[in-house]
Amino acid sequence: MSAIYTKDPATGERVTLSELAKRHGVHVSTISRRYSEGKRGRRSLSKWICKRTSLS
Repeated sequence: MSAIYTKDPATGERVTLSELAKRHGVHVSTISRRYSEGKRGRRSLSKWICKRTSLS
């Protein structure tokens, strides 16, 4: 299986789903599932980005 690349909505960098999960403290299976459901970018991490920004 080859890696799937996407944009990290927080930084704009192109990263693998695995790297995206590590960066945001989310299990890779959660990111993979949301990606396969068509949730990309901010929608794939919406819960975690909102928590992170509200804590800052």
